[in-house]
Amino acid sequence: MVFASRKLAITDIETSGIDPDSHEILEIALLVVDQHSLDVLDTLELKVRPDHIETASATALVHNGYNEADWANAVSLAEALRLYASKTKDAVFCSHNVTFDWGFLARAFSQTRVGHEMDYHRIDLFTAAWALLGDDRPADIRLDTIALHLGIEAEAVPHRALGGARTAQRVLKALLDQQEGRRVMNERAKDDIAIQFERDKVCYEQNCEAFRGLNQLMWQVPVIAMTLTGGLWYGVATLKDMKTIKTLLLLLAALGDVAFIVVLVRVRAVMSAYLDKIKEFNTNSFPQAVFPGSIWSFLGTEFAAKGEKVVVRTFSILLGLAALGSVVAMWVSL
Repeated sequence: MVFASRKLAITDIETSGIDPDSHEILEIALLVVDQHSLDVLDTLELKVRPDHIETASATALVHNGYNEADWANAVSLAEALRLYASKTKDAVFCSHNVTFDWGFLARAFSQTRVGHEMDYHRIDLFTAAWALLGDDRPADIRLDTIALHLGIEAEAVPHRALGGARTAQRVLKALLDQQEGRRVMNERAKDDIAIQFERDKVCYEQNCEAFRGLNQLMWQVPVIAMTLTGGLWYGVATLKDMKTIKTLLLLLAALGDVAFIVVLVRVRAVMSAYLDKIKEFNTNSFPQAVFPGSIWSFLGTEFAAKGEKVVVRTFSILLGLAALGSVVAMWVSL
């Protein structure tokens, strides 16, 4: 039988003390549960007749409420173990403190020579709580403390083995539900991250396309300006004795060059906005191209030192000079 199909034998015992060598089992309780749903499939509750109650710890007897009246019909240890073994074949032992509970049971099986066919694995609820609660774990990890921490009613006092087993089952279920909740939240978070990444990726690709389009437009503006200005200057040069028309053509050339400067600056400003968004997608992979200093250092300007917007500023300067040339020519022709 594979481990995943085995049942869990959630067990709790009450004893006359804490030492398996000198103390005895007084009560055994068992919940056989489905490993996946933790639904209860079978139960067992037995009071065990002690052979040496005189060795019991007074504190332990107060803790579990032992008295002769309640234990009048208790069964022998061997009979209790036979009944326990009959219900736990192939099951995985589980308790809040495996060291304590299985320590007593293992010694009892050996002492009475009663056999069992349980799986050799053990599930320690103490360890599970310590691991699954993480930083949220309470100050101590006693069963009652964990139960209260998870909003589960603590065991009644005096303690009974069946009450302890039921509390252990509720705690185990709450821990697994909490872990499943974390898993679902993590999956949702991963899905949200993936969805957001796809959105960012689409925006990144669209921004890159828009940036490339604006870059092409920026390089076309000087060509258009050169064509317009050159055509107007050629017209001025070919006209004879038409001062008014020449003046108007030169004025148009000057205004056109100034307008093209405004267009260049605006296009570059929009490109900067897109560039900032492109950088946000993966800042570390974005290259920073700066001038080494050399020929730019003598200019003493921030933009020259950093090498920012050199192209658009160069075009603007040239267009400004062309506009100035048109104005000078117009002034001379008057």
